[in-house]
Amino acid sequence: MKFKLSIIFLLIPLFFACSEDPNQIGFDAIPDYDKLNLKSWNTNENPIEMESATLQDSISTSYSSIILLGQTNNVKSTLLLKSLISLPDSIENALSADSLIIRKAYLKASIVYKQGIGSNLNFSVNNILQSWTSTTFTKDSLALLTTDPVNLYQSQVITDSTFQFDINVAPVYDWFNSYIDSDSFSNYGLLLNPTNTDLILGFPALSASLSDAQFHLYTIVEKPGEFIDTLSFYTSIDLHLVDRAYPTDTESRITLQAGTGVRGKLKFDLTTFPTNSIINKAIVRIFYEKTETDFGSNQSDSIIVYMLNSNSDVNVRSDVGKWLLTGDSLKYSGTITEYVQHWIDYPDSNNGMQLRLLDEYDATSELKLYPANYVDQTKRPYLEIIYTRL
Repeated sequence: MKFKLSIIFLLIPLFFACSEDPNQIGFDAIPDYDKLNLKSWNTNENPIEMESATLQDSISTSYSSIILLGQTNNVKSTLLLKSLISLPDSIENALSADSLIIRKAYLKASIVYKQGIGSNLNFSVNNILQSWTSTTFTKDSLALLTTDPVNLYQSQVITDSTFQFDINVAPVYDWFNSYIDSDSFSNYGLLLNPTNTDLILGFPALSASLSDAQFHLYTIVEKPGEFIDTLSFYTSIDLHLVDRAYPTDTESRITLQAGTGVRGKLKFDLTTFPTNSIINKAIVRIFYEKTETDFGSNQSDSIIVYMLNSNSDVNVRSDVGKWLLTGDSLKYSGTITEYVQHWIDYPDSNNGMQLRLLDEYDATSELKLYPANYVDQTKRPYLEIIYTRL
């Protein structure tokens, strides 16, 4: 009798050890003595129906932390900027007396992102002649935007960390006058429209915390015989708009694009999975084709996963958390335990997952993932589930 009780007490720690989550590696990393009630299931050993797709969603870059300007062979980012003009009394007085000379005007910002191998940016700078807001302005709005046809661009300087370009001073006079005479308001900002130079640069946006690194308008002003001064003005509105062709290889790849709203869908059909199960951990791995992937200087090292609410492919659930898949040289992987448990408990709710680049608002990256029907089965999306039967 004493011998039997000893065995029972020895087994108690093993029983409770089974309730601990296994690590990211999966079932193989769990010691044998911790596997009394745990079971392992994966899509390699248990082939199931899977669905994958590339889909088009709508996004706004108005709250991005990086604004982008430039163009490579297949992607273009147009930039809109507006400066906040505020003048000291000495400048107002000189301007009112028609004795102020603007010697130079230029915009400067820190470089925090780069894509392409070009050495300079080719772009035009045009004065915007109508009001606009970053929250409602889209790529379609560009065709309707009224601008002055005169190209204000003059020159540029690019270093490893900063970008500066000079503009014609004519509109700056108008902006200054608008500050002292609201009836002649003309400060609607600038449109920076790139051409193909195989270079895209990124700068801190207004939503970023690095205010000193954001675009500033600098003007060198003079009142002859009295002063020469340099004025600096913060940007009050900024917005970049990314234009990239929709992928044509949707049958052979799941494509995720930054800035365009091109996202992915992945669904595992779990109707044959044992019901009445507690999911201890569910690990998903999605493999990608490195040679077809296009990253800038800040590599898109993570994918955000959302549970889809319906078969619309764009309607995600707000009452369920998002998960993060981190990338290495072959794949993106992470846990989706909550999703799998929900799909097991409520099979009709399984509409799959939506996949997005973590930096889709702050980059011009493109990621090519292998789809559910890829000919090489070892590169298809993979799901491993560690579970306990009730």
